[in-house]
Amino acid sequence: MTTNIGDNEVVNSRTFAFSRKQVFEAWTTPERLARWWGPLGFSSTFQEFDPRPGGEWRFVMHGPDGTDYPNRSMFEEIVPYERIVLRHLNAPPFQITATFAEADGKTLLTFRQTFEQISFVKQNREFLNSANEQNLDRLEALLAELKGNFMEQYAAVIGEYQSALKKYSIPQLRYKSAPDVWSLGQMYDHLILAALDYLDQVERCASAAEEQPEGKTAGGAALFEAGAFPDIRIRLPDGPENTPDNSRGTDELRDGLDVVLKRMAEWESRLSEVNHNLKVKHDGFGWLNAQEWFQMIGMHFRHHLRQKSELEQKYTDADQN
Repeated sequence: MTTNIGDNEVVNSRTFAFSRKQVFEAWTTPERLARWWGPLGFSSTFQEFDPRPGGEWRFVMHGPDGTDYPNRSMFEEIVPYERIVLRHLNAPPFQITATFAEADGKTLLTFRQTFEQISFVKQNREFLNSANEQNLDRLEALLAELKGNFMEQYAAVIGEYQSALKKYSIPQLRYKSAPDVWSLGQMYDHLILAALDYLDQVERCASAAEEQPEGKTAGGAALFEAGAFPDIRIRLPDGPENTPDNSRGTDELRDGLDVVLKRMAEWESRLSEVNHNLKVKHDGFGWLNAQEWFQMIGMHFRHHLRQKSELEQKYTDADQN
């Protein structure tokens, strides 16, 4: 979820299926923070990290093209499990305010950037929003990895789709803003079919007779290191096999999501028993084991949240004109 407040601010928020303590400590433990800080493809080397008022945070962010970006920030405020405020001292200067609010056992994280230069935000708002969402994707993936339980996190994401279905009318569900743009219903159909296919691959891994020594492609390794699909539109080849059904109603789609959740729950408790060296090949990502195919379900649902918001907005705009 993304909300823009003020001409010089960028605000991103997300609800995590983890406690405030877990989310807060992912910010204040340097070994954890280094694993998720930055957009997809970036990594960081920390030189100093002193999370207390007046303490410094110095690190080098390494871009996917090999470029190094020195960073220096100073912590201005730390309220355990509630609030972190720090000031980024390099150009462009800005302040980060992160707040952690408990919500039914989950944590609502609000990430606010306040820049000194309005012109910088106007020129870069789309990039900043996208980079911040990638950052939150990486944080979510790390928290799930540390907990060792992906099901709760993925159920929460799928729950967002289920809740939205209750609000869609049939015209909204089937509205296409252009011939080559999916409707909301087609996006849901795609998500359900992809999830069921990934679960089929989980089953194939579990029943494989031989271990597979080969691993992921470079793209596959990057995907799982980031814990998220890249924040880009991935266009599938034209053809009936890549044209999702646009005739299914809300009840049918809700039933489809229920089937996905049921099968995921059935497999979750068994995943740890499946040999990690039993794998099935993905055309783009290489040889994946059962645990990785299972993780892809959640990553895929998260990846389409942005498209979901965009399609909802397209219908609203068309309905108002």
